[in-house]
Amino acid sequence: MAPGRPILITVLFALGTLSALPRAIAEDAWYQESRRLYYGIPVMVRFQPEVKPTAARVWSYLESIDGIFNDYRLDSEVSRLNHADRRQDVALSADLAQAMRLSMALVRQTEGACDVTVGQLVRLWKSAVPRGIPPTQAQIAGALQRRGFAGVRLTGDRLRVETPGLLFDFGGVVKGMAVDGAIALLRSGGAKSGLVQIGGETAAFGLSQRARPHVIGVQHPEDPERIWTSIVDPGTGLACSTSGNYNHPIVIGSRPYYHIVDPRTGQPVDIHTLSVTVAFPETGKNALADGLTKAGAVLGPKKALPLIEKLGGQALILVKAKNHIEEYKTSGWDRLVFR
Repeated sequence: MAPGRPILITVLFALGTLSALPRAIAEDAWYQESRRLYYGIPVMVRFQPEVKPTAARVWSYLESIDGIFNDYRLDSEVSRLNHADRRQDVALSADLAQAMRLSMALVRQTEGACDVTVGQLVRLWKSAVPRGIPPTQAQIAGALQRRGFAGVRLTGDRLRVETPGLLFDFGGVVKGMAVDGAIALLRSGGAKSGLVQIGGETAAFGLSQRARPHVIGVQHPEDPERIWTSIVDPGTGLACSTSGNYNHPIVIGSRPYYHIVDPRTGQPVDIHTLSVTVAFPETGKNALADGLTKAGAVLGPKKALPLIEKLGGQALILVKAKNHIEEYKTSGWDRLVFR
């Protein structure tokens, strides 16, 4: 969500149009608007019945996220936290405290595969792009020493960071968290149906504009004009996240690298993992799904799929083989597939 970072342009698609609407649904007006926020990420909000004050609250909330989590903005809350005096506790906003609690849970649940304390590693690999030379093992080892939650203490909304040089980077969970927050505002505003999409994060509840369950398409990892598969809201709502390298790898010299770094080794993920999609049959789980897609890319299918299923989610991981793409999925994934 900052200049210079790869932007995953809409790897999930909310399918459906306004055409051929049943009369009863068409008469109860829908609100729909798309914008580009966070330096170019496509954001779409759709809900029914249309209530302009609710829409205004949702967009105000979504626009505020950048001022909290964009660590490339010197005036953001995360930037101030990253440069705060490490001898003192820092008071966090409600949104940042929530993200910190989620991140602490995720690092435990994923055995370190999803870790927001990787700011030093992320910057190390980013800075290697203009030089055209990958980081040395010594540089990576130094960055690894300045990450991890061992020196982080959260008490209520107050945080103490004791690890010198540790930098937070919430890029792996913040879009999902923003979707969860926007959906909560729609529900509290009286929406009967709604859909929010931020890049590869989508959540939906109620019926679509066609008076049918919402259908979400997962982009083909090698062809942005095609859908690999689609999943459907089972009637309880749907939270879905996709992360993938797609057309936005980090290129150092002439070699492409995955934009997700393994927090345990400091090395980029294997580029053969094309995409990871995680879905929950309810809303309010996009932040968790967002983090689990990053963990899925790090861990690979064998370890990631049982973990995701244990946490109540379903997943599809696409891996590049020699001449084809292989699918790996949880046991319940096919029950969500739209037919």
